[in-house]
Amino acid sequence: MKLKLLKKISIMSRYVIIGISIQWVLYSFAFPESGAAQKMSIENIKVTIELDDLSVQEALNKLEEVTDFEFAYKRRILDTKKKINLGTQ
Repeated sequence: MKLKLLKKISIMSRYVIIGISIQWVLYSFAFPESGAAQKMSIENIKVTIELDDLSVQEALNKLEEVTDFEFAYKRRILDTKKKINLGTQ
């Protein structure tokens, strides 16, 4: 009798944990917080930087250093070793 009760309590506890987890996930979709990317518009950002004879990867790293932006890309799609030249922008 005691083992059956403990087994039922264990199963009910799992259901409660799963239910709370599902509610937490659904709640996060229902009431999203605005992320940092939404707080500033890209049109309002001005950057002055020299990018002469740098690879695409080096240029993106340099832009990440001087701005709050982070760049994500697939290396197999973007040729990161290609050299670029951009004057002051």
